[in-house]
Amino acid sequence: MEFLDLTNVFLGFSALLLGLLVLSYLRLTKNAELFYAERNQRDAILNSLYDGVIQYDENSRVVLMNPKAEELLGVKFKDVAGISVTPELAQERPNLKGLVELMYPALAVFASMAKELPGTSAKLMEIHISNPELKLLVTQNNVVDEHGNTRGFLKVLHDLSREQLVSKIKSEFVSIAAHQLRTPLSAIKWTLKLLLEGDAGAMTREQTEFLQKGYEINERMICLISDLLNAARIEEGRFGYEFKEIDIKKFLTAAYENAMPFARSRAVELKFAESEKEFPPVFADEEKLSLVINNLLDNAVKYTPEGGKVTMTLSREGDFALVKVEDTGVGVPDGEQSRVFSKFFRASNALRMQTEGTGLGLFIVFNIVKRHGGVLKFVSKIGRGSTFTFTIPFKKELIPQQSSPALEQFLETI
Repeated sequence: MEFLDLTNVFLGFSALLLGLLVLSYLRLTKNAELFYAERNQRDAILNSLYDGVIQYDENSRVVLMNPKAEELLGVKFKDVAGISVTPELAQERPNLKGLVELMYPALAVFASMAKELPGTSAKLMEIHISNPELKLLVTQNNVVDEHGNTRGFLKVLHDLSREQLVSKIKSEFVSIAAHQLRTPLSAIKWTLKLLLEGDAGAMTREQTEFLQKGYEINERMICLISDLLNAARIEEGRFGYEFKEIDIKKFLTAAYENAMPFARSRAVELKFAESEKEFPPVFADEEKLSLVINNLLDNAVKYTPEGGKVTMTLSREGDFALVKVEDTGVGVPDGEQSRVFSKFFRASNALRMQTEGTGLGLFIVFNIVKRHGGVLKFVSKIGRGSTFTFTIPFKKELIPQQSSPALEQFLETI
């Protein structure tokens, strides 16, 4: 009986142990399935990304590389997995030179200063590598463990070369189309002008009114074509500048007087708060600077209701002249302010007002001021108006030799 009891206990214990083993096996199988499913999902996401992704540990060993990164760098992950990437590797294996330059930006053809993305710990920089020849916008973030220790780095590679090529093609198309449109529009303008001035004979009042409307519409089309051409030239680097000394007070006074008739027609008070101080001449392209101030004054008057006020002021800020255009207009919605200097942008409340506009004016203004070495800023409150300020240098040496790299333009749009 004691033997039977022991046997039953042993069998029961064995059955319990077997049940636990089966349960553990099932749990392990389920966890393995979840692991492989998550890994496959991660791989599928990485493989479908338009941007390249590279991860390497603190010893510069590549631990992850998606197909897009392989395509961009001309390197297969299997050929570099587990290899410690050092600066000397570029000499030993020339095909890995692009990877080395990416991991050690100081060795690259060009590397901009790293800038932190707002609200994140990630950093953004532009890197030009030599083999293959690419311009990359690189986002870098640290890989940390559960204790907050850095265990490696993750880089996301965005190819700027193709985008710049596509942008160039689009700009060239816009430029050609605009040139082809400008000639017939100019012919229409002068034909309508001759008719309105009575060179083709007297017309009735109704005929004159119809022709006047046609003339005004044609003028708006010519302005649109001019904006398109200017935007295309800026993007292509063909927006030529001729810098010379300009009397800034005299220049702003002329712009104010030219804008006065338009302000009166809109029942808006326009004021130029002239400073009694004497200002040295600024270095600027007078024609391009006219586009800046005329656009800002035109926008201020256009988006200010009847009875409102627009004030232009001039002051000095170190080695720069500071021009401010302040209005009591409709303002720009908070959620749309980051796009104010983008191409073809028009605020939603401005669209509801049905005012004329191409959405290119502030894009052109921004680039002109930047090319002069100045800064364009604005503050705006819905229903309370906007204030735009820009600076122009007094000293010729403060004008940059060339436009800023693509990273600067990218950061200003986010």
